[in-house]
Amino acid sequence: MEVTIIIFSMNSKKRVKEVLQRMNNIQGKIKFHFTISPNGASVNSTENIEIDDAFKIIETLRGQRKYNHHLIGIFDKPFVNNWFSITQHKLKDSIITTAGWEILSHLNIESYLVLEIAANLLEQIMELEDYEFTHEPPIGCISDMCTYKTDINLKILTGYICPICSERIEKKINKKDFNAFKELFNLAREYAFYRVKPEKEIESDILIFPVSVYLRKLKSEPDIREKFSLLLDLFDVSIRTAVIILNARLSELINEYQLTNGMNNPSLGDWVLKFHEALNILKSNDDKFFNKYFKSLEEAYKILCDKNLVNVRNETKGHAYTLPKEELSNYFQNNQQHIIRIVKILESFFSLTLAKVTSLRYDRTRGNLLLCHCLNGSNPIFERIEMPITPQSNKIDILNTEDEIILFNDDKTDYISLYPYLVHKTCPTCGQPRMLIIDYEDKYLDLQIGHRVRIDCC
Repeated sequence: MEVTIIIFSMNSKKRVKEVLQRMNNIQGKIKFHFTISPNGASVNSTENIEIDDAFKIIETLRGQRKYNHHLIGIFDKPFVNNWFSITQHKLKDSIITTAGWEILSHLNIESYLVLEIAANLLEQIMELEDYEFTHEPPIGCISDMCTYKTDINLKILTGYICPICSERIEKKINKKDFNAFKELFNLAREYAFYRVKPEKEIESDILIFPVSVYLRKLKSEPDIREKFSLLLDLFDVSIRTAVIILNARLSELINEYQLTNGMNNPSLGDWVLKFHEALNILKSNDDKFFNKYFKSLEEAYKILCDKNLVNVRNETKGHAYTLPKEELSNYFQNNQQHIIRIVKILESFFSLTLAKVTSLRYDRTRGNLLLCHCLNGSNPIFERIEMPITPQSNKIDILNTEDEIILFNDDKTDYISLYPYLVHKTCPTCGQPRMLIIDYEDKYLDLQIGHRVRIDCC
């Protein structure tokens, strides 16, 4: 069985290609082909796509390229009826949209693509006249209608084909073809449970806590207004954390250098300026601590400027909650890709080991050992570890200061203190030990809960 997937979204190209390779490898009865829509073969719409327009393009390509097998088009704009996908059963055509997936689900888009491609292909083969075969309300079957769009998570996670649907399918296709579809629906589950790792997924579990915790909150939040706010916070905290790290190194190289010089109440724009300033100074000094990250740091700064992302924060933070839901959803999608791209570019930089010092001790057989808590990942219950270390003679006091927050270079031969800009102290508001990041003047932001508190770091 031959199936051609036509991509009308360059943003999804790499992910779809990787998914189709997996779908071909998992079974041997269905061959999926990948192609990009030719120049001019697109829907002239900046908002929602008319169903008829999308199918006309598919049929035009079928005639031009003499396709006589199954076709599925993948778009990145929503359809006017707000469906995930539609199939013209007799023509062997289907269309799928990826629009808004990050808002609708915490599951990765790969799991969605596998399910929708396989389910729509099965519909084509069944040649059903209408959607009476669907289940409403949902029962966890791949034929669930999903009137409430978030219900699609259930059928991705189950990959289940109910007895009624199984009986109907077995009358139409042979056992080997049916087993191939079962393998594909199981692949969607494997993606959803991360047993198959998406190629482009950020490894948030190894990122330092300030960035990792906001990625987790962003991924799990279903409400678009809260989600948009969290996206802005992820952007803010990522830039702020990068500045703190770079300036901590600068304070070692330049006497009396302070991050807070001229920044009593810094805006996001101030943090970005400090980011650029610190990067240029460190690069001009050929600093060995961060020299392998200069290229990625410069690339991230370029995106900041090219996409004017500071204005996204400044122009919307105050009035984002008054925007209509659909307008806010579009705004989120347009900017999310750029902010996530910055985090992805800085993934290695944000994966350096961050630790909270407990004590330094010497072992006869293992040498110097640092007892500390690892502050990487989004779990606020930080793992206690014992790390072999070669103390720097001029910085040994840091390793003997309980609760000091330190960042190691990539080979753990050197380290810098992030105090007092990143601390681990009891939050005055909730009375719990929290990771706190400098906000303005002597106020800190509780990274886990969001409290803004005043604490004494002296």
